Amino acid sequence: MACAAEPATYLTAPGGYYIAYGEIIPFDRSIYFLAYFVIAGMPGIAFKLFYNLTAGNKEAAQKQKLSEAIDLLPDIIHQARDLRLENLSEETRKVEAAGMLLSKLNLGPEWISAAVDDLTEDSRPARPRK
Repeated sequence: MACAAEPATYLTAPGGYYIAYGEIIPFDRSIYFLAYFVIAGMPGIAFKLFYNLTAGNKEAAQKQKLSEAIDLLPDIIHQARDLRLENLSEETRKVEAAGMLLSKLNLGPEWISAAVDDLTEDSRPARPRK
């Protein structure tokens, strides 16, 4: 926080002094703000650079790992569904698979048709109307 606050304090002090008193900031007060910037701001900037060189790389690596994990989620979900259906009888598997398909919200008529066809084993009621 110091690395952001100190330069701003040093740069805005002359303007604030001029607004408040109607004259340019005296040299001794400028030296005070400059010293404050050097004492508090420079270590803050140094610590921020040190952080970016050490822990900053870890943060980027963690973001990359999180992105990779999110990319793998759909495959893991499908594998879990397959494992759940694997031990069921064929009839129960058809019902469960159709239920999974029909639980989706944005299905088109051909997907609903496929689910009904699988459940009834008859393609006549599953044909979409024109």
